[in-house]
Amino acid sequence: TMLGIPGVRLRVAAMKDSGGSGHLLELIEYLHPQPVPRKSRDHGRFIEIGSANVCYMVDDLAAIFERLKAAHAECVNPPADYVRDGKRMGKILFALDPDRIPIGLFEPATEPD
Repeated sequence: TMLGIPGVRLRVAAMKDSGGSGHLLELIEYLHPQPVPRKSRDHGRFIEIGSANVCYMVDDLAAIFERLKAAHAECVNPPADYVRDGKRMGKILFALDPDRIPIGLFEPATEPD
């Protein structure tokens, strides 16, 4: 379950920096479940309109997940497959920072399926 949301479906536009920095900007639209208007400043809700997060590309996501658990970090989901257009692009997990802002950690697949 990606993002801790069963059956989540997204439309993603990804823009990679052509300067070679490796930076990537993603714009995400939630197709399912339907987004809901934000009721509070609780940033832990991914599908509320106006929610935001930052995501970092990492190596060895499984080891990072174990370190997060050992530190009692609040993880939204364990490493899960990140699938785009039916192809597995890598693994992703989300954790919440102390202000409950979601932090994504993404390990790209060596070869997309």
